[in-house]
Amino acid sequence: MNNNNVLNRNTSTNILVVDDDTQVADMLKNYLNDRGYAVTAVYGGQEALEAFSTGDFHIVIVDMSMPDVDGMAVLKNIMKTDPAAVVIMITGHGTIDSAVKAINHGAYDFIAKPFKWEQLEVVLCRAVERHRSRKQIGVYRGLVWLVVLPILILIGLLLFRFLGM
Repeated sequence: MNNNNVLNRNTSTNILVVDDDTQVADMLKNYLNDRGYAVTAVYGGQEALEAFSTGDFHIVIVDMSMPDVDGMAVLKNIMKTDPAAVVIMITGHGTIDSAVKAINHGAYDFIAKPFKWEQLEVVLCRAVERHRSRKQIGVYRGLVWLVVLPILILIGLLLFRFLGM
């Protein structure tokens, strides 16, 4: 499946890549940059938490096994900070149990290393769509309140006027 056309249209998607293996992190960063994403790479869990708290990231790709703060702790912290965050876990030491655990803690998906670029593209395209959907839902909720609130105020005023409350 070739998703390059979809991937190349994502210039407004900010991605945080987190891996203590600098070669993997930089390779992911370069690959995603070449496809139009704005990518920041960091090389440890603590650095990821700091970057996430100060940045505006739509998708986070996190390695599971890191020495300072492991990927699961990063995932939990990100989900506590932003429950709508889209986090993709990657690992070279993956088990079904660790994948299930990550998904249960809010990860969007789980990819085992070494992964194929096509696999990453499919997961990333779905993650971008998830992010866009959540963003649109937030806009629609705001619009609903923009319409509903004046109506509720008007009903309240009419009740007050006609019922003498």
